[in-house]
Amino acid sequence: MAQCVEIVRDGLTCVFPVDAYYSSDGLWVREEGNSVRIGIADHLYHCISPNLSSIEISPPGTSLQLGKPMGSFELLKADVQIPSPIGGVVAEINERLLIDVALLDDDRYGEGWLAVVGVEDFASDRQGLMSAETYGVSLAPRESQPAATAE
Repeated sequence: MAQCVEIVRDGLTCVFPVDAYYSSDGLWVREEGNSVRIGIADHLYHCISPNLSSIEISPPGTSLQLGKPMGSFELLKADVQIPSPIGGVVAEINERLLIDVALLDDDRYGEGWLAVVGVEDFASDRQGLMSAETYGVSLAPRESQPAATAE
């Protein structure tokens, strides 16, 4: 994994690669040319994983709007909508993840991605996202500071 920001919150260590941006809703966004890859950041994963039973993502060709649902997490007692961290068109969804949510257990920032979305102006879209360090600070208890780590 690339250089990361690491925080400890509620006894759990959360790692955030610095090559991604983060939404306040707990999703990571990594630029890939004219597209972005979207996934679930550590902190959100730790919050939902004990009750996560399945994931649904809007199919390829679906237009996404910033903040509007791009899919949902099915938890044991509720369905939770996944707000899109950017606008664009779904180009690809991770079919393997839809079949086996356990991919998130070992590789949230690699094989556990949710969707690839085509974007027109990521420079503008990323203005509402946070760097790994800013996201870590937003989650860290006041008495601890996130630390950059290399893995």
